[in-house]
Amino acid sequence: MGNRTIFRFMLDKLTGRKRLRVAVVGTRNSGKSVFLASLANHLMAHDPERFPLLGWHVACEGEAPVPDVLPRYDYLAARNALRKGRWPAKTKDASVLALDLALRRRDSSKKHHIRLEILDIPGERIADFSMEGRSFREWSSWMEESLAGPLGISEEYRAYLAAVRNLPSPDEDALLGLYRSFIAGEYAAYSPLIVPASVKLGLAKPLEKDEISSTFASIPVGLDAEHQFAPLPRECFSTSSPMHALAKKFAHAYTLYRKRMVEPLMDWRREANVLVCLADIPAILRNGPHAWDGERTLLHAALDVFGHARSPSPAARLHGWLANVLWRTHIDAAYVVATKADTVPEGASREHLSILAGKLLGNALVNLDLAASGTEILACAAVCTTSGATDGDGKPALEGVLETDPGNISRYRVPEVPPSWPASAAEWQKKIAEHAFDYPRTVPAFDERMGNAPDHIGLHDVALRILSAALKLEETR
Repeated sequence: MGNRTIFRFMLDKLTGRKRLRVAVVGTRNSGKSVFLASLANHLMAHDPERFPLLGWHVACEGEAPVPDVLPRYDYLAARNALRKGRWPAKTKDASVLALDLALRRRDSSKKHHIRLEILDIPGERIADFSMEGRSFREWSSWMEESLAGPLGISEEYRAYLAAVRNLPSPDEDALLGLYRSFIAGEYAAYSPLIVPASVKLGLAKPLEKDEISSTFASIPVGLDAEHQFAPLPRECFSTSSPMHALAKKFAHAYTLYRKRMVEPLMDWRREANVLVCLADIPAILRNGPHAWDGERTLLHAALDVFGHARSPSPAARLHGWLANVLWRTHIDAAYVVATKADTVPEGASREHLSILAGKLLGNALVNLDLAASGTEILACAAVCTTSGATDGDGKPALEGVLETDPGNISRYRVPEVPPSWPASAAEWQKKIAEHAFDYPRTVPAFDERMGNAPDHIGLHDVALRILSAALKLEETR
């Protein structure tokens, strides 16, 4: 991996092609697949009138190779779904979209060659980054200190550790059962960060409350049923502990999981230039305080992982130092994008989406260790599914195809997006009961034109900022 990476750097340097790596992170249904499909479509068939980039024109020279250890993003499947009036299938694991682009100014013949690599990473995978640079013993200690130590916040994790200590014998099935019960509770509490992430990503659909216990009772906690692990109290690692043999078995399964599922992402993360976090603000308003807590936890974790990249080993530190000194690869910028702007009223409501995203983050953006461009909060709809209209009373409304009535175009009113989050959980639940946050889900319009890029709201603004990280052009800011 390291040799291939260095060779790729050298080849890019010799050919004059700048390489830009962008990580796109978001929770389930935040719109990652739609974001990537629409962005790729607009870059592959760039129309400056529909996708203005401040005088820049983009020519796509083709799809580029992706790292062997990560699958290629299935652009055609996602684009064909949109063309047929369906949302793309939900992504269950990380994948990479790689495009070779040539950018030039409208008034210039000079071309800037860029290899754009975009990593689509489910937000749930962020939890696995806690394994970075840590052995199984170190990771178990980290879990204990983070969740059950003096500053820990999880009484449930403390209860899990106590139950492990009280096991009469080193029973693997019983211990894994205890950990499954703990993570089932975390899932029921809407926690987006469950380790290992494969537990949550392996679910075919979101679970109803009465399905959680039975589903988690049999789900593998690791790569598969033969390679499972669970964190252990620190005393279990002593050679005199009855749990020592089990700790060694878990360590093997943990190391295998980290090597196959986590290390490829860690390697990719160390060379990333830009982070894009997607947040579905209308869904958070609609679902209440638990959704706010989960989204905030995920965004803070993603910003911490990418904005404060750790180099856990001497080899990784050397590799990162060489990359930064010789090829200037580092996190330049982080953008938080409030998605699905088309599902809320035009005007102030769409401006409020970015305001709410900023308040959701608090000071997290200020504390980032970024190399150049900094941070920004934007709002967009990667695929615009609605248009402005008026209802029978002459009041502003939206027109589009609703998920609940897919065969027809509906005209309907939606509430305004508030400029601030509800002040309390009670107020929030009251507004939900009053239908103050009912933003209906829509579907894309059927489009027979094969190469036609979807209509959008503000996606070009996000693309402009991403590309400027490679071009380093201040006028694009």
